[in-house]
Amino acid sequence: MSTTANGIDFEELEGSPLLEINQQGITATRRFRIAWADYERFVAELAGVSFDVGGSVVVSEPLAFPGRRDDLQVDGVRIEPFDPTRPDGAELGTLSAGANVYAGGARVTVTYRQRFDRQNSAQNKKLPKPPDGTYLTYRCDGSSDSHVVPGRHWIWETLGTDLPDDQAPAILQPATVHRLTWHHVVRPPWTALRNALGRVNQAEFLGADAETLLFAGYSAQHYFRFNERTLVWRLDYTFSELRRRLQAGSYAGWNFGYNKQASGGEHWQKIRTKDSPVEYPYGTADLATILQYG
Repeated sequence: MSTTANGIDFEELEGSPLLEINQQGITATRRFRIAWADYERFVAELAGVSFDVGGSVVVSEPLAFPGRRDDLQVDGVRIEPFDPTRPDGAELGTLSAGANVYAGGARVTVTYRQRFDRQNSAQNKKLPKPPDGTYLTYRCDGSSDSHVVPGRHWIWETLGTDLPDDQAPAILQPATVHRLTWHHVVRPPWTALRNALGRVNQAEFLGADAETLLFAGYSAQHYFRFNERTLVWRLDYTFSELRRRLQAGSYAGWNFGYNKQASGGEHWQKIRTKDSPVEYPYGTADLATILQYG
């Protein structure tokens, strides 16, 4: 008989663990026997808990599969009587008070799945570090953005005459949609989200130069985690990156427009209001705040 860090006696059953490896990653299953009265505390120790106490988030990290660092973590737990033929119904009162207990203990089946969190975030220096107990997943889609320029900015090369105003060529520029998901969030930063929505990054974020990444939208859904005292959330963020390479080697973003009359041969120029206070089409925000607890 072995003992957990919190003093719960357990044994790992014959035939455990089982591992499966395929193109989607690694899954594992372990089976334990514990006292029936211990199953809630046992699950909490395995799966971890996160909750808000007086404005501070308290985190107990999930336990990883032995030898797998932190990328293979508890995904599900099944609890059943070890010997279902010997129930003790002494505590059974009504349908909402009491249930069978089993002197033979509980069989606990634990499923682990690969989570790709801190291990991969450390390798990808472009991903920010989220608070403890949470993790990020990321994907991106490359595309292009069509920027229409009035015909007066162009000429027919062979004729040397201006294009008519109603013939407006479109310039295709590289554009990337970044999708970032923040998992197991105890307290979403609602104020920061509202303040940053529709704004561009004031500093490099997700590898994008300043003012080239637009926070285009977010969605939020809540769910329960094992032995959770409060709900936890999943936040999905969408960012749109627009980069136009300047002659100096840097990149123009969302606040730039095409200007044929610009001096120095650089036609992509930053746009702002004429009068004070100076404003730009897209304000800036510190996008790191939408991945932090407020």
